[in-house]
Amino acid sequence: MSSFSNNSSNQLEKILLAVLSENQRESFLHYTKILKNWELIIGKPLAAKTFPQKIEKKILHVLVCDASYSHHLKYFEDSILELIGSPEICGEGAVKKIQYHVGDTAKLINDAKKEDKPRRPPKTLDPKSEEKAELVSNIIRDPKLRKSFSSFMKKSLSSFKEKDEENNQD
Repeated sequence: MSSFSNNSSNQLEKILLAVLSENQRESFLHYTKILKNWELIIGKPLAAKTFPQKIEKKILHVLVCDASYSHHLKYFEDSILELIGSPEICGEGAVKKIQYHVGDTAKLINDAKKEDKPRRPPKTLDPKSEEKAELVSNIIRDPKLRKSFSSFMKKSLSSFKEKDEENNQD
């Protein structure tokens, strides 16, 4: 099963890269890969003091908490670019240069860590709405598709219910 999901992930990544490349937006995918692997690229101690902000015209903009870090990192720029250019991260030519900017990294790092935490479970439906979603999903024969559809219906009905409650309060 893991090879299937890994294969599917690779196919999805190739499709996404093709679409982004077609629209001159491949830097979005490169940025997410850098962000995901930042601790590996730069090392855990420096990752706590730095944050990759964006890629613009093949230049990676990195926010550092102190000017001394930008001075220190300039000496390692070739090594950092080599890691970013590895096939496991972005591939060759994704980033040509790094620019450092001094600013508050703590909030950005905390926000990125919050996104990695599991999200709260969805709100439950009232029994009538749940029954409605289940009835519609029983028509579908494929079990995986049925489960996906049922989950989608629950989310959709839940959002409609929340909107109705908001409108009734007004």
